[in-house]
Amino acid sequence: MNGVSPTNRFPKSDMAIPVVLVAARIAAYFLIPEPYGYFRDELYYLACADHLDWGYVDHPPFSIFVLAIIRFILGDSLVALRLIPLVAICGTALLTARLARELGGGLYAAALASLATLLTPVYLAHSSFYSMNALEVFFYALAFLGSPALGE
Repeated sequence: MNGVSPTNRFPKSDMAIPVVLVAARIAAYFLIPEPYGYFRDELYYLACADHLDWGYVDHPPFSIFVLAIIRFILGDSLVALRLIPLVAICGTALLTARLARELGGGLYAAALASLATLLTPVYLAHSSFYSMNALEVFFYALAFLGSPALGE
């Protein structure tokens, strides 16, 4: 047998390179020092997390709710604050690799899709500070992966 089960059309090794790329991104996050302090929008989001509400004029309540949970568990440090964008971009890279496989691409396509996601300048920017934008991209990729049109 080649490692493909009836419930999983792709062998487990098909995601090996994207997982290694994501691991490298996580390692870079913890090994490369952050040269700047808090971004001004992060201070605003931290203030909003102190006053949870069902809606805000300029951002969705879910991102602030996630931030409030992170603050409760990990505190207010820059590492804790920027952990969610890191997880979101890494999740987006893995979802993009999976999308490439679902659309008929091979291991090379999955690896290239993951690498492109991790190195795209706008995603690098969105994952370098806390913002709802990193979460949006993740949920868009998740929605596209679950799209019925993808199965056709």
